[in-house]
Amino acid sequence: MTDNEKYIEDAYGCLVGRTIIGVREMVESEMQMMAWSTDPNAPAGVIFVLDDQSIVVPLSDPEGNDPGFLMVQ
Repeated sequence: MTDNEKYIEDAYGCLVGRTIIGVREMVESEMQMMAWSTDPNAPAGVIFVLDDQSIVVPLSDPEGNDPGFLMVQ
């Protein structure tokens, strides 16, 4: 197993078999908690709610500086 494969398994392996049961925009208090802009023109934070009630939040980088983007096809 390569270092990248190990990183991916360690970081994201818990997602295998989970189901997304909800998608919603972050509320203002959640955006503030992340120290993200609450300006209406700023990118919105998104939360994916999983079947075990855990959440996934797309980030722009590992430090969580801004909301992120997922390509969906």
